[in-house]
Formats: sequence, C-alpha cells, structure tokens
Amino acid sequence: MIWYAAVEPMICSLVRFSRVMALIAMVILLPLFTLPSFSADTNTLPAASQSRTVDPLWTVDGARSVTGAFVVGTLGAAAFFLGVFFGFISRDSRERLLEYLSNKNTGTIDRWPLILFCIFGGVVAAVFQAAQAAIFAPIQAFVLGATWPSVVTRIMSGNGQQPSLTALASGPPSQIPAPKTGGSAADAEVVIKPKRT
Repeated sequence: MIWYAAVEPMICSLVRFSRVMALIAMVILLPLFTLPSFSADTNTLPAASQSRTVDPLWTVDGARSVTGAFVVGTLGAAAFFLGVFFGFISRDSRERLLEYLSNKNTGTIDRWPLILFCIFGGVVAAVFQAAQAAIFAPIQAFVLGATWPSVVTRIMSGNGQQPSLTALASGPPSQIPAPKTGGSAADAEVVIKPKRT
C-alpha cells in the first residue's frame, strides 16, 4: 500500500493528461467525421442545387483547413511560449510575460494555463481560417497562434478597424474630421485625381 501512495499522484496526472489529449483529439477530428457525405466530383453537399453555391467552410477541404489552422496555431502559441521561456523572445521582460503562466509560490510553469494558452492560439487561428476556408494558410495560422493575445486585444478594443469613407460621409457633420487650423502650407495634404476623359 505504501507504493500506491507514492504512485497515486503520477496516476492521477496521467489520467488528467489522457483526458486533455482525448479532448484535443476530439476537437481536431470531430469536424472530419460529423460532416455529411460529399460527392467526389464537386466536393459539395449532394443536395445542393447548381444555382446555389456552398460555403467552402462546410466542405471537407474547408473542415481540413480550419482543423489544420487549429493545429498550426496551437504549435505557434507553443513556439512563442518556448521562445519566451528560453529567453529568445523578449529576454528583458521574460518574467512579466510568464507571470500568468507560472505558479506564484514556486515559480514553475503551471500545466493548465499553458495548455489553455496554446489551445486559444489554435482557436484564434481557426476562427481567422474559417473566413477563408477554401485556402489553407499555415503561415497565417502560425503567426496568429503565436501572437493571439495582441490580436484579440486589438480586435476587442476596436483599434483594428478604420472608419469607412461611406460611414464618414453619411454621418452627422460633427463626426466628419475637420482640417486643423494654424498650420503652414507645407503641412497641407494635396489629393491629385486623374482627369477622366
């Protein structure tokens, strides 16, 4: 019974790890097995009419692209973590970058925050891949996985979008940018449009 007390933490750890790996495998493989059957010549749904196009996301290639982006994004997040951990990336601010992934008492890296960090890198990459599911972009997925905290922060804060010209022109006059006064002629912006003949 004494040997069991020594081995019990390792067994519990192994069971938790196997559950996490099973969950990850299910997330990766589920889209490939839950899709309806596809015709071999068109790679679209069999019930789809010729006049209606099918979104590439719901094809086998689209599911593979999104699943591949998830895997590559997860690897990108893991590569970023390893780069910071070993001091190749942001050596000066290493402690600040790793403070949420490490145990405050012991200073060691916690498993679950690290696993969640990597998985969310894959999720962000898969979401961006879903918008262009017909074409797999592994470099984009890797970069999005590695930089997902800054990408999510930028999108959530609204800094990623510029107002469109139509929105500015149709808005009230108070929202239309006015030229700054007090500048010189050298500060002026001149827009040149070609003549239409």
